Amino acid sequence: MKNVLIILLIFTLLACSDNSEDPGTCNADNPLSMDWLQDWVEDMQYCSCTISIFQAKYESETVFWQLMTDPLCQTIFSEITVFNCTGEEFITIKSYDELFEFQEKVGGMKIIYQCKRPE
Repeated sequence: MKNVLIILLIFTLLACSDNSEDPGTCNADNPLSMDWLQDWVEDMQYCSCTISIFQAKYESETVFWQLMTDPLCQTIFSEITVFNCTGEEFITIKSYDELFEFQEKVGGMKIIYQCKRPE
């Protein structure tokens, strides 16, 4: 009987798994600790215009994107790539209509990093 209990205990322990996500992979509470966002920040150290990294919720998914936010720099809109929390491409916004639709569905938008134009 004792051997049976030990065997059951072993099987129970083996059946248990840790389903928690690696905080370095998807950490919406501290996004700049994620490897792929750290790479973005490193690439944005010397900006000629202010560029911001945004975080928001879109259809219950945490998303991130870069956007030029410098009023002194004018550009023509081309496209915005939005990434999910693990750094995978989530959607690409290719027109002003898509941008307005995106903005209507996004919530909790905040700037988590800015590469500022040198003074």
